[in-house]
Amino acid sequence: MIASSAEPRSKDGKASAAASAASAASAAAETEEQSCVDCEKSLVGSRYIVHLSNSYCVPCYESKYANTCESCQTLISTDCKDLAYKDKHWHDSCFVCSECKAHLLDKMFAYRSDKLYCADCFENIQALVCATCGQPFTAGTQPHASAV
Repeated sequence: MIASSAEPRSKDGKASAAASAASAASAAAETEEQSCVDCEKSLVGSRYIVHLSNSYCVPCYESKYANTCESCQTLISTDCKDLAYKDKHWHDSCFVCSECKAHLLDKMFAYRSDKLYCADCFENIQALVCATCGQPFTAGTQPHASAV
């Protein structure tokens, strides 16, 4: 058995009355402190979040501090990844190209006019287009011989 703290014991091995009273007082103080700073709901045995030295139940924390997803306009819960770019936030599942719907995590992307784009779609949408063939100019391309 591993003890978390030492308690004074009598010769027969039982904890002293003073130690038992101190432990009970300490446990009562911890129980009183373990309540949500907003709704005052007990946090004992529940998941909670400490933010700026205050304890919150998950619903109070999320309503007060959770970010709103740019794509679906719902709160990003504490159980979800919150992907952020320039003070904008997305759920992991909403962080996709607005054109081809490819997931953009760990990929090059562009953000223009409140829309996310993968590199390919952004290049196709934003690039200058050849007047002869209608294809976008990409890095290293040359005008067609007939256009020169």
